Amino acid sequence: MLNVMRDNLRHLKFVLYVVAAAMILSLGLFFDINPTSSTRWAAKIDGKEISIQEYEQAARRIDRRFGQMFGENYDQFRGQIQIGTRAVNELVNRELLIADAARLGLEVSPQELADAIRSEPNLQDASGVFVGREEYERRINGQIPGGTTSFEALLAEDMLVAKWLDVVSTSIAIDEIDMENLHRRRTEKTKVNYVLVSSDNLDVDTDVSDEEARAWYDAHLDDYQRDESRRIEYVVVTRESILDQVQISEADARASYQENLAEFSHPDRRRARHILLRTAESENDEDIALVEQTANGILQQLQDGANFDEMARATSQDPVSAAQGGDLGFFGRGDMVPEFDEAAFNTPVGQLSEVIQTQFGFHILEVLEEQAAGPTPFEEVRAAIELRLQSSRAQELVAQEAERIASNARTLEELRALAERESIDLVSQFIEKNTPLSGIAGAAGFRDSLFTLDVGSVSAPAAVGDGMGILAIVESMPPQVAPFEESREKVTTDIVTLRFREAATTIAQGAMDSGKSLADLADQISSDVRDSGDLAPGQPFPDAPLLAASEIEFVLFGDAIYIGDRGVFETPGGAVAYEVTGREPWDEFAFDDAKISLQDEIRSQRQQVIQQTMLDSLRESSTIELNEAEIKRLDG
Repeated sequence: MLNVMRDNLRHLKFVLYVVAAAMILSLGLFFDINPTSSTRWAAKIDGKEISIQEYEQAARRIDRRFGQMFGENYDQFRGQIQIGTRAVNELVNRELLIADAARLGLEVSPQELADAIRSEPNLQDASGVFVGREEYERRINGQIPGGTTSFEALLAEDMLVAKWLDVVSTSIAIDEIDMENLHRRRTEKTKVNYVLVSSDNLDVDTDVSDEEARAWYDAHLDDYQRDESRRIEYVVVTRESILDQVQISEADARASYQENLAEFSHPDRRRARHILLRTAESENDEDIALVEQTANGILQQLQDGANFDEMARATSQDPVSAAQGGDLGFFGRGDMVPEFDEAAFNTPVGQLSEVIQTQFGFHILEVLEEQAAGPTPFEEVRAAIELRLQSSRAQELVAQEAERIASNARTLEELRALAERESIDLVSQFIEKNTPLSGIAGAAGFRDSLFTLDVGSVSAPAAVGDGMGILAIVESMPPQVAPFEESREKVTTDIVTLRFREAATTIAQGAMDSGKSLADLADQISSDVRDSGDLAPGQPFPDAPLLAASEIEFVLFGDAIYIGDRGVFETPGGAVAYEVTGREPWDEFAFDDAKISLQDEIRSQRQQVIQQTMLDSLRESSTIELNEAEIKRLDG
């Protein structure tokens, strides 16, 4: 949903695909979804909640997407995909972008939304004219849960994200060189036979004297630089330390329940259990008929008194519900695929349906309970309400306590004195610039202060993973060359590596200069002649993946490279002697024809980079809480 969309009309088709994917939420029979979960939110972004319902719908879409990708093998991979983590990240990212778009003053007008709907080919007749409001509503309401209201809300959000992306990526500039480089990587090819002269088989002196090491160090000081670094001390006020101070009365919980009654209301719901026998698209009619016959046999056994729980555990091919005796929990109208939904709401409570077929296979369904539309009783959601209120109030107290500490500790010395006086843990840490913070969970909020505050200064409170933190700068050390003693081991490694590389290059170059064939060189060093296959600019070289691609581009690619060319180039682990055996040069005329698509592709790639960079920044500046229990439930 957050993929690059170039403009509103061009991205609309993609949006409709996304909305179509949203319809997949009714296909998610295989989640152990529990609508009566005690926690009603999956994530909070600066206090704004993403509901469990949104989260489960996103998870179903992801589940369906990967199910189509892996096919019959999906069950063995599902646990590795971390569906819960993926779903919550998609939703959090979307909310962050929409909020930032609002901050920039961006919006989608009703007229823009209407124009986008009318211009969508899927909503036009054969002559290219909009099908009309009545037909539009009939199509959308019949296909998408939530009907036109949900469709238009989602479409407006996607158009808003597209506007945001256009604004933040206005600085993108694409020149001829960018397009040519991409096209060369796609079309230019060189193939070589080669011999790798590896340092592993060379007899090289690995002893390095102090004098030699010192001379090398003095000549390469830039290679042994330390980044700017600082020593800090910090305190963290954690939510956990505050929670015990927060007590939620029944009156407070009931008041919140009444204020948010719509949140706790549900439509008509049914609880059912099922047994699934899967079918695959690749199966022929005879195989499918055999599965249906088996399903009818199971139904007959159940009608004759067999235990449904035992039969589900033994025969159902829905592994999640099978472990629960087939129980799917409560679900509302439209939550399941149409065939399943119809059977569930038309079968009387306590009875079995006939065998029904969906795209998943054949189901035997038993309806266990029904609930009329209305609010969930207070007692069923009381724990969730109390937890939410307690968390919210604890966060307020954390912020107040962090602000109190910061206001009473303007300097390092004052922070130390306050920590000692009040028995607050004061943690010391050494941090280098451009090195990830460690030991401070979710401490992105500290990053801006680390290398901008003066020594002895104290930061404003900043959000960290488990509360709010305040840091002070104890010492600042500018970029500097590490002392020789500290760098001695790396100096020795660098010298020995150079010796090996020079020895390998001497052998390879000597063979080339003397006119030896690659086969002769291979015999000389007890190696073999290898075939690189087709190589493209920027592609790692076989047997030398750590070699920078730019180091071989000038010897293997360009207008002056021909079949039969021979040469040598160094690698981190030795040297390569090669002979060009195949060549497909860059086609300038094909490049001219491809410029427009290349430009679009590069812009799309750079927009994605900008988007991800902006998302990283937005995440760092936001307070994000995740319902870890729910995420782990679906990850597993």
